[in-house]
Amino acid sequence: MNSVAKTYQDGSYAQKNPTFGDNNAEWKILNATRAIEDFKLPHRTIAEVGCGGGAILLGVAKAMKADSATGFEPMPEAYALAKSRETAQVNFLNETIGPETTGNFDLVLCFDVFEHIENYFGFLRDLSHMGSNFLFHIPLDMNAQMVARSEPIRRVREQVGHIHYFSKDSAIASLSDCGYAVRGHFYTFGGDGTYYSPLHAIMKLPRKLAFAACPHLAVQILGGYSLMAWARIEK
Repeated sequence: MNSVAKTYQDGSYAQKNPTFGDNNAEWKILNATRAIEDFKLPHRTIAEVGCGGGAILLGVAKAMKADSATGFEPMPEAYALAKSRETAQVNFLNETIGPETTGNFDLVLCFDVFEHIENYFGFLRDLSHMGSNFLFHIPLDMNAQMVARSEPIRRVREQVGHIHYFSKDSAIASLSDCGYAVRGHFYTFGGDGTYYSPLHAIMKLPRKLAFAACPHLAVQILGGYSLMAWARIEK
C-alpha cells in the first residue's frame, strides 16, 4: 500500500480529523439539497462515495425523502461511526470503488474526495459506472492568495490530505477528461475546517463583499470557496 493511501487505513488521518465530516455536515446538506432542487436531479436512490461518518448522506436522504441511500467509506474509524447511525433508509459499506464497481443509483454524491486520491483520474472513471447523475463538491485551493502565501497549501496537505489543488476551470476540465459532462455548478462558501487559521475568519467579510461585486475574480484571487458541480454520464 502506498504512503498516501496508508494514512486512511493506519489511523493517522483519523487522529488528525476525528470529526469525519460532521463539523461541516449541516452546511453541505444545505448545499446538496439546493443543488438537487435547483438542477431538478432524480434522487429516489442515492449513493455517497467517501461518506465519512455518514452525517451528510443521512441528512440529504432525509431532506429529499429518498427511498434508499448507500454510503461507501473505506476508512475503518469513519465507517464504524457511519455504521452506528444506519437506519431503515440508509446503509453503509466499508468499501471503496474500483474498476469492477457498477451501480444504477439515481444520484451519486462525491464531496471533498478526489483531491485526496493519488490516481484521481482512475477513481473518477471507476466512479462513473455507479449512475448517470453526479454531484461533486470540490475545494478550490488553487487561488492567488493560497499560492502566494504557500503556507495554506502546506496546511491543507498536512492536516486534511489534499494532494491535488483545483481552480474551477481545472476541476471542470478534469471531470470532462474522465467522461463527465458538467451541466450546472455554483460556488459554495461558509464551511469551517479545523485546519483554518484565524485569518480565515477575518477574511470572511472581505471575501463576501468581493464575491458580491465580481464572483469569479473573488474566488480566483481571495479563495475561500468550493465548487458544487452537477455532472452527467451519458450511457
